[in-house]
Amino acid sequence: MQEFSKQQIITLEQVCLLLGDGWHIDRLQSQQWRQVLRSPEYRHYSIIITCSYHQFRLLAVIDHRSDNVINMSHSKTPTAISRDIRTRLLAGALDKLAQAASDRQREIERKQAKGWFIDALSRLVSVERPRYGHSDRVCGLNHEGISGEVQHYCYENYKLNLKGLTMDETIRIAGFISQLRGQSNV
Repeated sequence: MQEFSKQQIITLEQVCLLLGDGWHIDRLQSQQWRQVLRSPEYRHYSIIITCSYHQFRLLAVIDHRSDNVINMSHSKTPTAISRDIRTRLLAGALDKLAQAASDRQREIERKQAKGWFIDALSRLVSVERPRYGHSDRVCGLNHEGISGEVQHYCYENYKLNLKGLTMDETIRIAGFISQLRGQSNV
């Protein structure tokens, strides 16, 4: 990575003015080798610009996930750079931001449902909440010599691992689950 020259910073400031909508260089997130463009109009959207010897590399980011990358020459005028940003990065960005907002809402609802699930289990058995949030493990279980864990399997399915069951208890649990699912062969 190459550091930005003063002239390149001035060019990016001109690009921000041409983009309008409050676009600016985010001085808190920018560094010598990376400049970050943001706009209050495009919340949760940023453009990260890095510099090499012959070109700028522009990375569009939505909610900390990369969306689109373009490269362009240093020799382009601020007008040409802003036009490329509008046509190649910002085209369809509002739709992507709406989808990202929907994904954030679904994640909030999923975490809330997980909390309710753990709360309901904790009324029946001793529950250990996971220490790390990015794991598939929902919680650990412990009750009178039986231990185990609940894992998120896929979609809205869960996997239950139990240890310390006798053969009779295992058969009863399998029978109970089959009755819950409506099978009459038990």
